[in-house]
Amino acid sequence: MLKQVIIIISLLILGPYTYGQQSNIEFSSQFLSLMRYQKTLFGGYQSAVKSKEYFLAKDGMTNPTSELNASIREITSPPIKDMNKHPKCLFPARVKFLKKYKKIPSSINLKDCEVYQAFVKKLSVDSVSLIFSSYFIEKPASTFGHTFLRLRSKTSIKQNNDLLDYGVDFSAQVDTVNPIVYGYKGITGGFKGEFTLMPYYVKVKEYNDMESRDLWDYELNLSDNEVDYFQAHLYEMNRAYFDYYYLSENCSYHILAFLDAIKPEWKLLEELGIAVPPVDTVYALYKNDEIIRNVKFRPASYTKINLNIKNMDKYQSSLFQNLINKRYQLSEIKNNESDIFVLDTYNLYVDFENAEVDTTTTLANKEKLEYRKQKFQINKARSKLTARPKQISYQEVYDKAPHKGHLTGRFDIRNNVDTNGDYLQIGWRGALHDKLDTPNGFLPMSTTELFSLEFTYNKYQDQQFRLSEVRLANIEAYRPVRSFANNISFQLEVGYKEREMFSNRNLSPYLDLNIGQVYGSDSFIFGLLAATQNAYIYNSNLDYILSYGPKLFFVYSHDKYSIHSSYQYLFRNQSKFNKTQEVEFESRYHLNKKMSFKIGYEYLDKFYQQGYAGLNLFY
Repeated sequence: MLKQVIIIISLLILGPYTYGQQSNIEFSSQFLSLMRYQKTLFGGYQSAVKSKEYFLAKDGMTNPTSELNASIREITSPPIKDMNKHPKCLFPARVKFLKKYKKIPSSINLKDCEVYQAFVKKLSVDSVSLIFSSYFIEKPASTFGHTFLRLRSKTSIKQNNDLLDYGVDFSAQVDTVNPIVYGYKGITGGFKGEFTLMPYYVKVKEYNDMESRDLWDYELNLSDNEVDYFQAHLYEMNRAYFDYYYLSENCSYHILAFLDAIKPEWKLLEELGIAVPPVDTVYALYKNDEIIRNVKFRPASYTKINLNIKNMDKYQSSLFQNLINKRYQLSEIKNNESDIFVLDTYNLYVDFENAEVDTTTTLANKEKLEYRKQKFQINKARSKLTARPKQISYQEVYDKAPHKGHLTGRFDIRNNVDTNGDYLQIGWRGALHDKLDTPNGFLPMSTTELFSLEFTYNKYQDQQFRLSEVRLANIEAYRPVRSFANNISFQLEVGYKEREMFSNRNLSPYLDLNIGQVYGSDSFIFGLLAATQNAYIYNSNLDYILSYGPKLFFVYSHDKYSIHSSYQYLFRNQSKFNKTQEVEFESRYHLNKKMSFKIGYEYLDKFYQQGYAGLNLFY
């Protein structure tokens, strides 16, 4: 009690001359980052935090000086009965910040903040990692990947079990199942975004097992004091929420904003553009060599099974197929390296096939019982085998880690020569990747493009730039059929473009949809698709055009070069051009991660041909 009285008297007498004196620390990068202040167009400040509970001054959301003064005043205010509700216990990171700059007495501490102390003890954080969850093209919201934080606990290190760790996620609090409303609110900031703390195994189950997404762990180079500060700031975030913007201020943006608050000298947000694909946050970590301490990899179930099967010999492949088709009894598995390797792969397969069984309440009890019965029989057979299984290296997967990918923005320029003349074409892509870009760091044989523009110059001598195409989205997921997964492949493209075969040059809407199956590997595929093309031509007597027919194609993708070629036979709903054939070919040579050279050719029956050569420039 005497100590607290002395502190209060000291503040009253010396406060205005010592702790209360301004030295513009409210405009330091650390305080601005801690409070999430952003510069406004008129030179003022506005915090990205939308909850009033995060501020101690009435105008703290827009006034750093006012908020700093209120923080000093409130944090040094007399003790109250329930100290867990005292400002110093609600905002422990602010206490640490003010002590660092000697704005409050060094004797002020957080020892009497029981709830906060329990929080710190529970987490017991040893280190912090940024986790990149790789692409999941079957779910639109996960097509671009996802990032969250992993808190490595001292307990899990001692027990060598990282499933005892915690995960910190930033996500939108979605309040609708209507896809149109979801899209509108996601783009316009209509959802609340909040940080959520949860057991790490929940994230592993969700991403690694249920959605078969590899988890890449980038351990951050933080000191012990910075880890303490991290925990204090995480505790404060319990009182904050933000507007969630799917394309810009999304999960990845706020994860980097959090890290900037802990280590403002990293200036990670400066590395981001207007749109923020999650993989760009991984690239930001590599702006210098001091941010990443270590990189680890947790393969998804699909990755592990696929790699195991690639490493099987003929006997093992046959045994694996017999187990899947129940032509071989588990009791017949021999106690040697080869058979145990197959049994372990079969065990992974059963988990992969039943990834949602134990977490989805809508599934019938019969399915749960069957899965449990299978697992019991496998574990029983496995417990009797003592030989060491064959070990698989994941180096080939690690060589294609997310941080080794190309940049996601792209300009391209090419010269075209077609049936009617030659012209220059310039394109821009907001994000992210297409199947012919250098494959490292991205899902093999996939395209995820969002909002692309194409302009033409001097097209047939009109001597001006023209907007010739607006591609709103282009999604391609070519997943080869596997012995353990009968995958369906698809392509969806939607936008506006000029129809080159007609004199009318207005932009017209189109929607292309292909679906079918492909065969091959991660580097070469061939397939047969059912393809449709839908277009509405303005100011034309053709109006709506529906084209449909089979499409044959192949893709070869390599670090140095990529090739795509396709042949499509189309039936049309018009009498004049009721049957046509289309051929496409493109090849790219990847000079480095920032540039590739391309050549291509397109043929549309006897009416139109085009050849081109150009450059893709990534930024």
